[in-house]
Amino acid sequence: MITLEKVKIYASFNGDGDLYFQSKHSQPLIFGGNEWGLIDDLIQDYIIAKNGHASTSFIEALNEKALVICDSPETIDFLKSIAY
Repeated sequence: MITLEKVKIYASFNGDGDLYFQSKHSQPLIFGGNEWGLIDDLIQDYIIAKNGHASTSFIEALNEKALVICDSPETIDFLKSIAY
């Protein structure tokens, strides 16, 4: 489950997973499976949508995906805010 805490950690490392996992302060157990990659994917998809390069069906599928893998609307809003 993607949480606000995980997205904030992701953002604090500018999405650099290598830097995070090599950090002395990293908590690698907080990220299960491919959660870092899922955050990457969501942000990339939100960038596509934000720039107007996405179809309505793409945006609908993205929103449904986010609702399933994120824990709250606040997490989704924060993901959207850091998509640049």
